[in-house]
Amino acid sequence: MAAFLKDLQSTPPFNKLDASEIEAIEKTAQIAYYPDNTVLIEKGSVEQKLYYIIKGVVEARDGDELIDLYQEHDTLFGAELLGNQVSKYQYSVAQELICYEIPYKTFKELAEQNSAFRDYFIATIAKRIDTIKEKSEFASLGQLMTARLDTIALHSATIVKANT
Repeated sequence: MAAFLKDLQSTPPFNKLDASEIEAIEKTAQIAYYPDNTVLIEKGSVEQKLYYIIKGVVEARDGDELIDLYQEHDTLFGAELLGNQVSKYQYSVAQELICYEIPYKTFKELAEQNSAFRDYFIATIAKRIDTIKEKSEFASLGQLMTARLDTIALHSATIVKANT
């Protein structure tokens, strides 16, 4: 695990932590394995761990709709843990997952002690929200551009006099 911690120290947001803060992670975190199709968290649940992906892919889904993908070096649930929020999506393993699990208590203490560490998660969630919003707007525009004219409800024109 010591070799992995050295790698972790060079990766955002963990590169914002000092030696004692990294040591706190070393004492409390675990390396975990999850096979394909494992549900990490159900929609509406509250997570109690921060996940750092070493290898694998995790999907965030809202029903059948794919919302986001998390891959190597991504963290999961940082913003949710900061706000103690319920999950808006179901997170499941798309490709077998090896990850570092940091308990909520350790994560919360680090975020309270180190504002740069905490701010990383706030900025990351803002970026992800913008990306999801852009994808949604693009999808709506795509639907409009590919709509068949014969399926659109047409109304008679309304003629208004110029002096009205």
